[in-house]
Amino acid sequence: MNERTAPGAAVMGLVGAGIGLVLMAQALAAVGWDASVFLNIGESSPEVRALAERYLGSVVLLPQLGHDGRFFFVQAIDPWIEDPGSYRAMLDFPAYRARRLAYPALVGVFGLLPVKAIPWMMALVNVAGLGLGSWATSRLALRLGCPAWLGLAFVANPGMFNEFFVSGAGIVALALALWGIDAVDRGRWWVAGSVLTGAVLAREVMLLTVVGLAVNAWRARRRGWWRVAALPVIVWGGWAAWVWARLGVDTSGARAALGWPFIGIAAAVRGWASAPGIEIGMASVLAAASVVVVVSAVRTRNLVAWGTVGFALLAPFLSRLVWQQSFDMSRALAPVFTAAVLLVGSWASTNRAPKRRPTQDRPGPVEDMA
Repeated sequence: MNERTAPGAAVMGLVGAGIGLVLMAQALAAVGWDASVFLNIGESSPEVRALAERYLGSVVLLPQLGHDGRFFFVQAIDPWIEDPGSYRAMLDFPAYRARRLAYPALVGVFGLLPVKAIPWMMALVNVAGLGLGSWATSRLALRLGCPAWLGLAFVANPGMFNEFFVSGAGIVALALALWGIDAVDRGRWWVAGSVLTGAVLAREVMLLTVVGLAVNAWRARRRGWWRVAALPVIVWGGWAAWVWARLGVDTSGARAALGWPFIGIAAAVRGWASAPGIEIGMASVLAAASVVVVVSAVRTRNLVAWGTVGFALLAPFLSRLVWQQSFDMSRALAPVFTAAVLLVGSWASTNRAPKRRPTQDRPGPVEDMA
């Protein structure tokens, strides 16, 4: 990528943010422009409902329990866990949820924002995330020889759509992870470490991206590779220690999402057979995407592949609770989808382009270095 191609990536970022604003307006228009819809509070979540009504008055209620936004609302009000009792009363897995600091901290401006503004910020932070993620994806696409518009593989990711409507942290996590890959590609190690720290604090599973990038850089004997992992691991470890000190150690959330390899898939397949639906198609797409990422990581040192191969390898270990719904599997494996689109686009561009002698002594780390 050079100065002439960089503006194209920025335009795709604006397009991604624009799509986010359309999604935001769509959600608001459906409920009379009441931003409390982004809190995702369910009729069967009386504690969170009471908290929201204390600050906001009447709020939009969803069927049953609601979704992730209701937990992040609690965290945005008290990001530093000053009141552990409220976490234990309102979060299903308190320590597990509390480790995901980045999104609620941004939403509540680290606890400084008035509570009435939080519902709006829950949407606006994710709108910005869709823009930044599309921008980063487009930058990586250009380095891989793909057109800038392929950066919309971020905002077109089914997992990102689902994250937006439940006010989840996945948009921020993946956007920051992709910017981390971009920074590693440019050899800006401390920038990469800082951005990846944010990704890990948004969703701790982004440690898989950190490990993949660090191992790839180490194998390529790139000096400074350790800085990719050092800052995210140290900061996340420190925050996790604080969470455990306030709330105790609780691994229930992780145990619910993980299990023995292929057991969850097999159980989900039995459910799909009795009631076929969109889940079969989504699982097939994600399985194919995982294969693309693994093959690319094995055959090359492509940073996009190595930054997401951990998720592809995690797929067999996901539980039935994840695999049984397209909504959940698309969010859990969202990085694989976007990465596979870029990798397939790169292969197609390579096959179309005429063979040329390399013009640099060392190819860019996003390129095929096998």
